[in-house]
Amino acid sequence: MRIDGKLIAANIKKKLKRQTVSLKAKNIIPHLTVILIGNDPGSLAYVHQKQKAGEEIGVKVSVINFQSSVSQKKLLNLVKQLNNDPSVHGIIIQRPTPIEIEKEELDKLVVPEKDIDSFHPDSPFIPPIALAVIKILEWVYKSVKNTSEVLRSDSSEVKEFNKDYINWLKGKKRSRKLSQKWE
Repeated sequence: MRIDGKLIAANIKKKLKRQTVSLKAKNIIPHLTVILIGNDPGSLAYVHQKQKAGEEIGVKVSVINFQSSVSQKKLLNLVKQLNNDPSVHGIIIQRPTPIEIEKEELDKLVVPEKDIDSFHPDSPFIPPIALAVIKILEWVYKSVKNTSEVLRSDSSEVKEFNKDYINWLKGKKRSRKLSQKWE
């Protein structure tokens, strides 16, 4: 079974674009602010992808880039200002950060309502990686369901497909609890 990540991403972006259009009709322009500290090549590339995706779906993405470093006090003041800014709907402090700050403190800087990375212990959002896994599993489920419906005329083909699917799942890394479920 081949999982088409590009197709899954395109479908997610299509849905988000519709939601953005709906919000804009209510004079709400979704706005994400990313705080980037330093010049880590991986972080720069990741933030660029966020900007690109934001542009595709119609979300305003602002990047505040401290080229070298920033004092902890200045970062705290900036995040406090963004937390209180009603025009900013989401905040990301791009990690890793080159400043000395405890992870627990950094996780709690952004108010839960704007913490779209879901680092804050009280964030109402699903962590992005977990959400991606959920979307992939939904896609796999729909693919299997659709294929089973098409093949239903010959039950031996359906059984063979389901057997192949379960074997494919068994070959993937997963928690022990999930592994036991399939055995």
